[in-house]
Amino acid sequence: MATYLRGRRFAVRVGSNLSSERAIAAGVVQGSKVGPKMFNIYINDIPSPRNCSIRLCLFAVDTAITSTGASNNITKDLNSYLDLLGKWMIKWKIKINTDKCQAVYFSGR
Repeated sequence: MATYLRGRRFAVRVGSNLSSERAIAAGVVQGSKVGPKMFNIYINDIPSPRNCSIRLCLFAVDTAITSTGASNNITKDLNSYLDLLGKWMIKWKIKINTDKCQAVYFSGR
């Protein structure tokens, strides 16, 4: 496994322009046959929510965190879980594209 990841480099092509190569510092090689399985191994220790009202839903590289309950409790519980998740992401050098992140609140009132 280590030799599969060691020494990997990448470049980005936009139209006819190709960036310079850079080393892959962390993560899983995309586009390979073993990539999806390796990603599952890579995120295998993602923290589970401690509060039973919070659910972590994973699909490929997408993640949704959902919760139900009273709004004042939800905010506190979700922030606590997001802090825990943030520390895990820093540990494993996972960067989040904040442009693709949303918080949605539904109320019965």
